[in-house]
Amino acid sequence: ITSMFQCRVFRNLYADLGGDSHPDHPIRMMLEEMINVLLDAEMDIFLAGQIDRGVINKRNGKIQKRVRSNSGTLDIRTPRDRRGDFRPRLIPKWVKDVSIPMEVILLCLYSQHSLEVAVPKAIDTLYQGELDDASLDFLSNAAINCIKAFRNKPIDAYHTLVFVQTYSVGDLAGKFSLCPDEWLAIFTQSADGVVEVLYLYDRSFVSWPEVIENLRDRGLTFFRSLNSDLSQRDAENLISAFSVTGIRRMEAEAS
Repeated sequence: ITSMFQCRVFRNLYADLGGDSHPDHPIRMMLEEMINVLLDAEMDIFLAGQIDRGVINKRNGKIQKRVRSNSGTLDIRTPRDRRGDFRPRLIPKWVKDVSIPMEVILLCLYSQHSLEVAVPKAIDTLYQGELDDASLDFLSNAAINCIKAFRNKPIDAYHTLVFVQTYSVGDLAGKFSLCPDEWLAIFTQSADGVVEVLYLYDRSFVSWPEVIENLRDRGLTFFRSLNSDLSQRDAENLISAFSVTGIRRMEAEAS
């Protein structure tokens, strides 16, 4: 693979979520968040090792760094220690590019169903099998917490338009085993073009009652219209759960 955009799932998902037109592209934000979480976890592991060896050391802020990726430039915050001994492994000190496999794996993490199974395998792959068991567990838990935070972030109560789209991964699934065959993405776009990803999941494990419950719990009350490639039944379930109910509630409150 010379570019992740040779696979249409990434090209289409990237384009539908804003392409190159917006500086805060959701995919870039998701990649930045996961990379920074893992770098912080690396520092925690490093400092714990220092303590075990009786070395007095602690954090000393972070260094801002910009790295290139197929999703655009990422803003990375690399932790540093007072002794200057910490050497990040995910994005080493002088590296200026995020590798294509790393970018694919990091993004795929957000769509996983069995986090406790998939995430350790992905982290082990990212670190080329060089982690001891304790470090693998620590980094995996940090990644899982990052994914759960993404899945549970609050949603504005009202959206004018909600998009639901299925993306086929195609031949990429044979090269990276943790890639779903299909992704389900639910996202919105504001009047000024800002896109927000509400839900990203392995399509084969999607349960619409659970999706609706998740969106409700996070604050979504209603939307005015739905643009989707769903079956008529699934689309009607989603609309009846939010659009009609929400508009009627709004009209009742106004009267």
